[in-house]
Amino acid sequence: MKNVEKPELFAEVFGYPVENICDEAVQSRSVGICPFLDGPCQKSTYVDGQGIRRPMGICSMFHHGKKIAITCPHRLKSEGLIFDAAMDFCFPGVPADEMVALPEVRLPTNRGRAGNLDYTIVRHKDGRVLDFAGMELQTVYFSGDGMRDMFIRYLEHQKRGVDFSPKQTGRQHPDYRSSSKKRLLPQLIEKGPIFGAWNKKFVVAIHTEFYEHLASNVHLVEASKKDADFAWIAVDYDPTLKNKSRHLVVQRVIPSRFDLVLKAFMLTAEDVPPVQDFVSHLERLVARAIEQRRN
Repeated sequence: MKNVEKPELFAEVFGYPVENICDEAVQSRSVGICPFLDGPCQKSTYVDGQGIRRPMGICSMFHHGKKIAITCPHRLKSEGLIFDAAMDFCFPGVPADEMVALPEVRLPTNRGRAGNLDYTIVRHKDGRVLDFAGMELQTVYFSGDGMRDMFIRYLEHQKRGVDFSPKQTGRQHPDYRSSSKKRLLPQLIEKGPIFGAWNKKFVVAIHTEFYEHLASNVHLVEASKKDADFAWIAVDYDPTLKNKSRHLVVQRVIPSRFDLVLKAFMLTAEDVPPVQDFVSHLERLVARAIEQRRN
């Protein structure tokens, strides 16, 4: 039987496709530079063989063959497309020079603080704030086999000029469920009531594949743009642009309302099974525990 080569695992590292070996890509990998930040990569770090702490600059990963999942929120910022879309949704018709996207602004509450906003879109005139909106960037993390060792091997081979890229094992997968419940939803719950009380708009930039996963698992309701105070900005790779970099495009801006978004994630009475179903499950577990104790 003919051996079928497994597909690659890493799609982009330090801003460039793994197959890209141009001078800029090699330089980014050697010093850990993120082209979307114009500075050092801010991903989680590891200590290399020389005792130097280095970032694991994985921007996106392949899964289930050639599907790509974006794993770093900074990857979404390519060419400023998500900011243009956010500004157009929040403040349509306002000149670009009268808006600015401010990163990591602390969001206060009367109980302390609700964390930082990824970005605050500010409409201003001569330095005076006229209006503002909130913005979060959401990507997915992977579950399965740890990738630290694979990443280190990849970079070591790159330094030696050896063509090597880790392959998919079938055990790594984008964990959209955990990413939405443990990352996205807490942000919405914490910040949504504040922006609702202030009557301000809010947007979430997200990879299209992530949005489609959400839409298939919870009932996301769209609203008319006139009534919307919330929007999903769904971006994906442009399949027509095949050169040394992968380019993103804004595929859709999906208007909604914050109350509808939060409601979509909450369980209703129809979602709750009879209590006896859970009791029966507990009894099976108890019986198994008793049997194990006897043995």
